[in-house]
Amino acid sequence: MTSFTLPLLWGLFFSSFTAAQQPDPPEILWEDHSLSGYHHFGWRVDWVGDVDGDSAEDYAISSPGAKMVEVFSGSTKSAIASVNGSVRFGHSLASIGDVNSDGIPDFAAGTPYSSSNTGYVDVLSGADFSLLYQLTGNYTNHYFGWGIAGIDDTTGDGVPDILVRSYDQDGIISLHSGVDGVVRFEIYAQAQWDEFGEGLVGIHDYNNDGAADFLVGAPGANEVTLYSGNNGAELASLQEFGSSEYGASIAALGDVNGDNIPDFAIGAPRTPRLGNGNVGEVRIYSGATLAQLHYLPGGSTGDFFGELVASGGDYNQDGIADFLVSSPNADPNGISNAGKVELYSGANLTILGTAAGTSSNGNFPSSLAGNGDGHRDLYPDFLVGIYDWGSAENGRVEMWGAPSPWLQVANLVAGATATLSASSCQAGSNVQFWVSRLGSGPSSTIVGMVLLDRPFFHIGTSAAGINGRAELDVPIPLALFGSLLHCQAVELRANSSKQLSTGLSRQVQ
Repeated sequence: MTSFTLPLLWGLFFSSFTAAQQPDPPEILWEDHSLSGYHHFGWRVDWVGDVDGDSAEDYAISSPGAKMVEVFSGSTKSAIASVNGSVRFGHSLASIGDVNSDGIPDFAAGTPYSSSNTGYVDVLSGADFSLLYQLTGNYTNHYFGWGIAGIDDTTGDGVPDILVRSYDQDGIISLHSGVDGVVRFEIYAQAQWDEFGEGLVGIHDYNNDGAADFLVGAPGANEVTLYSGNNGAELASLQEFGSSEYGASIAALGDVNGDNIPDFAIGAPRTPRLGNGNVGEVRIYSGATLAQLHYLPGGSTGDFFGELVASGGDYNQDGIADFLVSSPNADPNGISNAGKVELYSGANLTILGTAAGTSSNGNFPSSLAGNGDGHRDLYPDFLVGIYDWGSAENGRVEMWGAPSPWLQVANLVAGATATLSASSCQAGSNVQFWVSRLGSGPSSTIVGMVLLDRPFFHIGTSAAGINGRAELDVPIPLALFGSLLHCQAVELRANSSKQLSTGLSRQVQ
């Protein structure tokens, strides 16, 4: 048992940690599924930011079959809130930033089938999950709320705004004030069967007028249009000869070409190639000039490569944004139409990792969210949903990311003995446990980034058992009651390599 006197051991700390390096290929870190049939758990997934104040990014999952959206703690992976609505509530779901200016990010969920398909969107507080306000459609069969996307401030009031797609009239996009939901303007599809708004994403201020701008895909017309967030004016139109369903998916990425301006990806999942149908493709464009930076064709007939695209953050730590691409009809490991998601390097298009479906005709995934840090290890994590998983379409969601040891703490009570544990370690490795009372970082040190604020304290070392779990019992002094402790561990492996665990912040009870 280790005394919790917190001796400062800078030399030991610096000898134990290594500079940031490319992690191992991503693995499935966590998964959950509904216990009830036809809930369609995982219909939509999205990161919502840190809503519970523990420094880990949290996430939302919709189950429209149950008319429910749940918010999960990124740190514990347990549900922290559940919000219910009308028929098929959660058909759309999106993080929208802090619209009520309370310092906590908010989110929105849509119900396009309510009130004879008039539709509504609930804008929900990330602090207490209450309804901040509701946006509603204008008439029957409007299907308002078919899609939602967050966009940065377009009005100069310092508050992010909201894009909403209505399915009626081949697609309508409305821009709403984040402050009160008032409609600023609407944009209508140009022609029948355009599927206007199937791809929808807010981007940076492209034309430097002080308002964030946005991209709208019309895969029926094989076109993506860039609009002004200031007044809805068309700023540019993108089309690619030979592409099919171009604009079915669009994702805002980080900086791919090193000009410090975020870039974006567009998917065209039905594009033929070399005489083969529905191969698919993805193209990466400069956010500064709209010039094409990368062209990435799918590999096989019928894969629908590019059905979903998402930001991959900077997974391999090379300073260049990476990205995710789904192929829902691919045959990974010989399983017909099981589907897969691939993580690509934005620098050279090499595959950094693959998550594959496991059941025939599973068409994995049906929803995708990139670049969160729910596992809190300084590497991006990704959410993949399979709403029709299971014989009764219960649904399943998986978190996919870097395989870091998972740090947890139990019985953090003043005057008692707490147990710190790190799981997913290599059997026999030594695991050092560290703590800070000043903050959760990240901090830059001469040996790389760590999830602690200086000063760091080493409180003990434990060996991982054959189950890959290391545990340390620590007496907690009464004087620490109410204190917020920030913890991290480092695994010292037998091959002399070292690996940081996830970070953890907990208050002493």
